[in-house]
Amino acid sequence: MDLLLTPANPAFPTDDAPYLAGDRQWERGCFLTYADSCQLSTIASLATLPSEELHGFLQTWLFFGLLSEALGLNEQEGGKHIVDPSQAKAELEHLYKESIVVKEDGRRYITGAKAFALGTLMKERMRAAAKIVGGIGPRLMYLDDCLRLAFQRIFAANITDRLDYNIKYSLAALGELLSTAVSRAKTSAQIPQAPQAISYPWSRQYLVAGGWLEGQMLAHGWCLSEIEKARTQFLGLNTMHYVSRLKKLGPWRDHSRCHKYRCSAFQIRMDGYQPAHAAQCRGCDPLDVDIDGVMNVLEKTQSFPVLTGETTWNELYERDEAQVEAFEPDKPYVAISHVWADGLGNPTANALPRCQVERVINLISKFHMTVDSGRGERSPAPYRAWIDTLCCPVDWDGKSIALERIADVYRKAAHILVLDASFTSYPSEAVDPAELLFRAVSCSAWMRRLWTFQEGALPRSLFYQFADRAVTSDVLFPKLYEASSKDVRYFRLCMDLWNELSTFAKFAPHKEPGTLAHMLDPGQQPQDILLKLQWALNFRSLSVPKDEPLCIATLLGFKIGLVAKEDGEHAAQKRMAMVWGMLAKRLGGIPPRLIFYVENPLNIEGFRWAPRSLLAADVQQSTVDDASDPYAERPFFESALDLNHRTIRFEWGPDTKLSQLISEGENKGLRGSYRGFRVYSRPYPGVTTAPEQYRLHSWDGVLANNIEDRLLAKEEETGRWFVIAEYHRSLKLATWTDEERATWDRTAGTPLCKAMHTGRCAMIRDNARDSVMGNRQNSEVCLMVIVEQEDETELVVRRQFSVILSEATEADTIVAETMTELAAELASEQVTADFIAVQDQIGSDEYASVKKRLRERMIELVAEEARPDFVDAAKESESQDIQEYMWACLAKRFSHQIILERTPDDQLWLVD
Repeated sequence: MDLLLTPANPAFPTDDAPYLAGDRQWERGCFLTYADSCQLSTIASLATLPSEELHGFLQTWLFFGLLSEALGLNEQEGGKHIVDPSQAKAELEHLYKESIVVKEDGRRYITGAKAFALGTLMKERMRAAAKIVGGIGPRLMYLDDCLRLAFQRIFAANITDRLDYNIKYSLAALGELLSTAVSRAKTSAQIPQAPQAISYPWSRQYLVAGGWLEGQMLAHGWCLSEIEKARTQFLGLNTMHYVSRLKKLGPWRDHSRCHKYRCSAFQIRMDGYQPAHAAQCRGCDPLDVDIDGVMNVLEKTQSFPVLTGETTWNELYERDEAQVEAFEPDKPYVAISHVWADGLGNPTANALPRCQVERVINLISKFHMTVDSGRGERSPAPYRAWIDTLCCPVDWDGKSIALERIADVYRKAAHILVLDASFTSYPSEAVDPAELLFRAVSCSAWMRRLWTFQEGALPRSLFYQFADRAVTSDVLFPKLYEASSKDVRYFRLCMDLWNELSTFAKFAPHKEPGTLAHMLDPGQQPQDILLKLQWALNFRSLSVPKDEPLCIATLLGFKIGLVAKEDGEHAAQKRMAMVWGMLAKRLGGIPPRLIFYVENPLNIEGFRWAPRSLLAADVQQSTVDDASDPYAERPFFESALDLNHRTIRFEWGPDTKLSQLISEGENKGLRGSYRGFRVYSRPYPGVTTAPEQYRLHSWDGVLANNIEDRLLAKEEETGRWFVIAEYHRSLKLATWTDEERATWDRTAGTPLCKAMHTGRCAMIRDNARDSVMGNRQNSEVCLMVIVEQEDETELVVRRQFSVILSEATEADTIVAETMTELAAELASEQVTADFIAVQDQIGSDEYASVKKRLRERMIELVAEEARPDFVDAAKESESQDIQEYMWACLAKRFSHQIILERTPDDQLWLVD
């Protein structure tokens, strides 16, 4: 594990990997065929080894064997040698001596320090090998084959869970080190047939949910949502390890109420918010801004106010006031970007404690003297300052004007200076550039808030204020990249940091503000901006939901003033609907996959297909206007949409026809062509004359809890069976506790049946079969809808919720056909009629007696059908023994028939 990069002062130590190979040593044979020679060529054969033997074998093969291959010590194909065998033997013996240490506890451990020191020798041996195998290309491809095999064995399903955590990731650390080296060598040599080594995810399961490392990070002040962001957005093992060991700085925050996608510690209540004083201040009076001056600039010019750094006495109010003037190009200013939770905001007045204003002015003055002079630049005039708390009026009339010009504030600033309590008290001198960048760009509260994203994306120059100086990624990142030329482990950090930094770059201002084109790189498509927008916003949050549309509008170059005018009741939804409308107009439509991946839709006519938010934190259902909203009664839930789901909904190809927004006329919504099914519930013949409420659920009540986990439906035209399951429940089931699952089931009820029983149910199918459900057998995401109007050309439908539609397996089909026959037989028997007759006598002896007879008959029917193929199919499909539990499926899954009728492949749907 010492092969992994660690900060200079880690939050907690990294354990060493025990050495369990005993006296077994690598014999310098062919790496790729070593397992064959040991009769352990398959994963299944490896999985049969006892634990210590398995660990020892893998350490011999995938540590010393792989390292020997990189050093050219192994025999090559055809019996060739890169290094003289006697020299290779001596080097390997020395490698073992240097790589195995005995600690105080008397146990042996493996160290990678020697491996890391051999980088120069590896390069020399690479060149030597190239002469033997016919060039650098074949040598790199062979090493890639070795690394692929190592990766496949370490992370094989039957092996990886058995491996000691420290041993597994010591092997993975070497794998990533060599993968990166091979990739860099390929780039330098300009090899056209590129090895894939750089793409192997050696960090797999390193930061697993609920695991040891996550527990350590939580104990050292991390938020669960911060950890999820790291787990999702960082790919490198070195990156994950390095970041996990960073000490949390700044004020201690209570993250006990935080969730996977939502950090509560930085959510603020405006009604109780109080500006904070500077660290050394023992109390001072607030300093108001000259609000009349602010309004004068906003109302009488096309500019915006900036602070002059001066104060005057206001005789009318008998207090000092900070003075402002209109921005002009020859008067440069520094804009302050901050997190309100740090205390620099004020929701009730344009004022801050005097100590904070002085602190800001002093920082800018120091910035002016040090940063610009260090760059060889010097502004001819002192910098003015801009901070939202003083320069953006609290009163709505002034605030609405200020918001219209907010993008210009950040675009025209000479610099943006970021103040974040998590790093402003931390000295930066002599600190590794990687640590400074991760603290500022990846692991700060500033990087998690929505308003601050545009503040980082729009300016020409962005600096982060540490305790002793302000730093910029424009300087730090090149230094880090330079370090990667000497230590390839830093290259993985560079890759992950670049992904973070590039989210800003994608929205940087260019020559034509106000258009999507000005944000595009050459050759970049419009959908790329939506993908980047979703990626950038996914783990951010904000305290005022109605501000999200303003931020998105600013980033996409829309007229924010039009959006801001929507205020008052349900402003957040109304504003978001406007943004979707603007986006549809700009793009010429809406990506057709969007409708399938929405958990919390708008509840506005014509926009019920659209997400209320692009933030993963927005998972708690808002108060709805319409009780018919299918989400109205759902409990609080944590999103099932991971980042992959959220981005794939914005993908479309060159031949994709965008769905059209229909905002006028009697019917409003999103019009598009999709495949689909009409869905009908049909009672069995034996109960068609029963009271209507009992025809589809004749045996309702025979089970204590009838949980709707999945239903089976038949397409009559083809005879094929399908499995339908509610999307959110299906994806969350693996991570829910029993209590969470029970809460969901109790509150959600039976949404599938409710929709199907209307007689107007349909499912819209995702035209793109490269679904995110690709890991499930023949599964796809569909949208359950209710048909409200129909004619020869179009179905006008109301959105309900997403479902997973899967082709039934052979076992599912056997179970479905058999149980349908048994259910039809039971429905025609007298015991069913008797049970329906006592439904108004629940609690009586008669009801209990009939219920008992019905259950006994269900058990009897299923037992009579206990032919071998049905018994085996039941175990595979339902994981049930037919003698004990299978009878319950008659009431749970087969109380009526569900029939699917395919719609034309080009069916036109108007979805709301």
